[in-house]
Amino acid sequence: MVRMLSRFALLLALAGVAPAPQAAQPGDADALQGVEEVRLLWDIQLADTLKLDNWLTVMRDTHEALQRQGREPRMVLIFRGAAVELLSRSLDHVPIEEMGMIQDVHRHLRALDAMEHVKLRACNLALRRYGMADATLVPGVKPVTNSFLAIAGYTRQGYTRIPVP
Repeated sequence: MVRMLSRFALLLALAGVAPAPQAAQPGDADALQGVEEVRLLWDIQLADTLKLDNWLTVMRDTHEALQRQGREPRMVLIFRGAAVELLSRSLDHVPIEEMGMIQDVHRHLRALDAMEHVKLRACNLALRRYGMADATLVPGVKPVTNSFLAIAGYTRQGYTRIPVP
């Protein structure tokens, strides 16, 4: 039996079948060399709850990855356009089939708000346009007068804009 296994191993070796080499682990050392603080501005226009839920997971993972790599993350999430409709604390307008997803979005927003150096902002122009000027927003979300002015200001402060269309 041992002899048979040895022959099988020899045949595999002669045939060039060998274990695949281990892939290199991903890393950001080159990109983050000399960088102590990373400023990200997430420009959120996405109003699809499932897609936004996925993006919010990416944002949380990004924040945590930067911390693991010894960098200080600073993030601003600016909601504009139809995306502001997902920020209402009231769920009266949410179709029953989307209720679970909007609750997941709100859960992610609360978790992001609890993270150090994360700001949640909503465009007041969009809030008014969508009839939400008086709406109670998810805790931690603060209106800005105009998202374009906020984006320009944060960009000038060194934030990198990441579109979330």
